[in-house]
Amino acid sequence: MDEIVNYNLMVMFKSGRVLNLIISDVELDWLFDTCFARSESHFQNLGGREVINTNEIEYFTYEEVKTDEL
Repeated sequence: MDEIVNYNLMVMFKSGRVLNLIISDVELDWLFDTCFARSESHFQNLGGREVINTNEIEYFTYEEVKTDEL
């Protein structure tokens, strides 16, 4: 079975709002899909309880989180 990899994601929006949350590798893939126009959707579910408008992202950073750090 594949191990789930998690990332600490920081999103900076054009408004200056900052969002920090832990996301899975699948969610990070979805974010890349949306940001690089691999899909037509402008909204993305992240972290289980957040929905963001990807058109409002200025930039984002991420780093891998070890499972025992959660």
